[in-house]
Amino acid sequence: MRRILIAGLTLLGVLLLSGSQVQAQVAYKHSVGWAGGVVSTSSLNDGSGGALSLEPDLTWTAGAYFDYWLGGHVGLRGQGGVTRHTLPWTQGDREIYSYSVDLSFLLRPAGPVPGRSLLPFVSGGVGVARWGLGRGAPTTFGAAAATYDGSESYNLLVPVSVGVDYITPWNWGEGPMVIRIEGREHLQLMSPFDPVNPDQDDFGMVHNYGVLIGVHTGLGVLGGGS
Repeated sequence: MRRILIAGLTLLGVLLLSGSQVQAQVAYKHSVGWAGGVVSTSSLNDGSGGALSLEPDLTWTAGAYFDYWLGGHVGLRGQGGVTRHTLPWTQGDREIYSYSVDLSFLLRPAGPVPGRSLLPFVSGGVGVARWGLGRGAPTTFGAAAATYDGSESYNLLVPVSVGVDYITPWNWGEGPMVIRIEGREHLQLMSPFDPVNPDQDDFGMVHNYGVLIGVHTGLGVLGGGS
């Protein structure tokens, strides 16, 4: 997975060098794309008082997104994704999938103009996450001082990110092909697990730090976008 990330960054460097002299069509109105990368998730039982940490291994994530630009500097993004986690539990490691959807504002410090191929951005919004732990009777993992109530509930998610779009000199369909590199934090406000001791405070928030590489295509003309 690390080699894939390094290869993607190398590809981006080659593209930057090859397309630096090209005047790209950057003022597109909306775009649709796909992304993948790596995610590091913090412990799901933070605050368990020294018990075994329910911290998933470094893993992959993938998803799709749709950008809609209200102007050259401000836009909206809807996205959804899936991540596969390896998590310790009572009878050994389990593979668990988590799913998320969110809606965010996109802000560009520099708007699109002819000849500008790099467009950095920041984003922030709100969404929900769901861990596919299964439905059924409650189960307890004593070593982790954690219990699962048997319901797959949705947890509030706060996504924030910083990234850059590289407008390549090539078209994909009716618009330019765009490569996106993004560092993000998906902050889940509650863990899917509860403390075994009902008198104990809830476990801490869950951090999902990720680095993603995506590709999308711009569609439509953004009037007055430059």
